[in-house]
Amino acid sequence: MRTSLLYTKTILLGNRYLLISIPLLAIIGFVGLFLLTWNHSFELMEATISDAGIVDYNAAMQLAGYSYFEPSIVLVFVLPLVHLLLLQKLYYRFYELSLPVSPAQRFLSYLITAAIIYVANLLIIILLNYLTQVYFQSRYLEVCTEAFDKLGYLYEGIRENSILNNANINYPLMKIGLFFFVLLPLHLYALLYFRKYSLLKFIGIITVLMTIGIYFLNKVWSAHPYYINNESYVELFPIVLYLLASIACYVGFYFLLKEKEV
Repeated sequence: MRTSLLYTKTILLGNRYLLISIPLLAIIGFVGLFLLTWNHSFELMEATISDAGIVDYNAAMQLAGYSYFEPSIVLVFVLPLVHLLLLQKLYYRFYELSLPVSPAQRFLSYLITAAIIYVANLLIIILLNYLTQVYFQSRYLEVCTEAFDKLGYLYEGIRENSILNNANINYPLMKIGLFFFVLLPLHLYALLYFRKYSLLKFIGIITVLMTIGIYFLNKVWSAHPYYINNESYVELFPIVLYLLASIACYVGFYFLLKEKEV
């Protein structure tokens, strides 16, 4: 374990640009996706409170009806894969594979490095979601609350999944974001096995596997209500299936890494 941690430290110290690239890509990705997905809603935001201070309660009601920033979930498991792609040179440097580090220790170091990048990116996305909530609440919460009263919606209020409560996306974000560790072994496998166009080949592998999985769910598993009455089994089956596939890929990556040892 100590050797793995020391090797992880060596990897991170040798790639100090991660200190800049992780927050930078997170901010660019978050802002870019927000501008892209909310482009049609900026007029609504301007109509809610105009520059002249005029309030449109109908616009405020529509604004409060928008759900929290769901695309931020994608950033949690996509951006760490991008950072790992930047570390691809580790898998092809001769002296890296000739260091006195066993395959198991090297394997663990790669996983620790990936986990550190994942957690750092996750914390930044969580912070950005919270700051988004702070902005919307500081500017629109009072107006939206008044809109419910002014328009006669006395028994209704702002939903928990409203953009005004954007920080509430962080809990499902952390759960779904763990899908990163399901994709991780396939990504590592592609980086180590394919010297050229590893990202495109990784995307191709994921696309093929997703196509097969969707076909299986639609043609086979979709009939489970007629054959299986155990709700817990129905919910756990896809999770167990993903875990088994992921574990198999981790094992395959370990043996491929062992084969590459010098």
